[in-house]
Amino acid sequence: MMLPIQAPDDVFDPYERLATLGLKLETRKTRGDWFSFTRRSGDLLFTSGQIANTAEGPLYRGHLGREVTAQQGNECARLTMLNVLSLVHQSTGDLRLWRAFKISVQVSCTPDFADVGEVVNGASQLLLDVFGPHFGAHARIGMSNVALAGGSPVEMEAIFQLRSS
Repeated sequence: MMLPIQAPDDVFDPYERLATLGLKLETRKTRGDWFSFTRRSGDLLFTSGQIANTAEGPLYRGHLGREVTAQQGNECARLTMLNVLSLVHQSTGDLRLWRAFKISVQVSCTPDFADVGEVVNGASQLLLDVFGPHFGAHARIGMSNVALAGGSPVEMEAIFQLRSS
């Protein structure tokens, strides 16, 4: 039996926070040919990998440490997390979830690129900005990779704990 999670007094409204940050949720593709972009199990929502695409296309392409700087990678991670949040909103109809649980971030980079954590910070900071320290704090891993989908420098998946219905 799961006990209800008690919300602290400093609950952030994620929609207000996004508006304050000047960010907007975009419509995302929610189903691939062979898979779903989100999958729910109990109160956990898992997302499939997302990249840093805008309506116009990729924010950047290439490898960190060669074509893409650590700062640009940080921007990619932030945009990728926004894309993840768009998927969560589309899938559940509400971003007022209980908490971010875990993010897994892959970074396409050269073998000597040592700032993977700085890149991943873009995603982590957005979660904290949108959900606050209680609901936005999360476990994470950043991994280097040779290449990612569409030449993207960043790809991520996430797990969120949802409110009980």
